[in-house]
Amino acid sequence: MVRDTTYKINDTGRFKHNKYDVVKYNNWGSGLTKNWLKNNGFTHVIINIKLDVYEKDDGVEYIYIYDNKDNKSNTPIAEISFEHGGSTKLSDWRTDTFEFDIPISLLEEGFTIRYGAKGAGNDDWDNKNLHVTLIFY
Repeated sequence: MVRDTTYKINDTGRFKHNKYDVVKYNNWGSGLTKNWLKNNGFTHVIINIKLDVYEKDDGVEYIYIYDNKDNKSNTPIAEISFEHGGSTKLSDWRTDTFEFDIPISLLEEGFTIRYGAKGAGNDDWDNKNLHVTLIFY
């Protein structure tokens, strides 16, 4: 588990007030580095993100993957949008899972997960119990 605390996400922008998570290859004491992965023939990483989601306001939720550089000015490497309750508000905690397949060359020694929201009016949502699994190939 990367985080068990609750992040409250709103539509003010992914860089203004919304919290984010930083994941480094060696977070688990593995000693993995980008150079080691490259030298051993690994070219991609599958990032599996599992988290609990609660929709406070009806809207579209976003998850973005950035490298670990000063990502306020960078374009996300990958992003996904989803509607927790479909076309209606779903104010129940549910577990959602997302998968990203990214070339390691686009990342530094890990990545940053940022969150956003969009829709008419308030689009607030919460997430907690973040689990991240990395599969290198």
